[in-house]
Amino acid sequence: MTPRSGEELAELEGRQEPRLVKSLEMVAPGSAVREGIDNIVHARTGGLIVIGDPDELAFLFSGG
Repeated sequence: MTPRSGEELAELEGRQEPRLVKSLEMVAPGSAVREGIDNIVHARTGGLIVIGDPDELAFLFSGG
């Protein structure tokens, strides 16, 4: 990867979609979400990952 000048970096930062950046940060190596994903993959069990407000998503996991 070639180094970028300060002007080029400023332009790239201006074009970034904040939601995409936040999503990528959540699954970046070393994050808790990434560790969970890696555990699921290594266990070969599959899984459903739900990210959101627990109060709004309670219907998904209530009732046993």
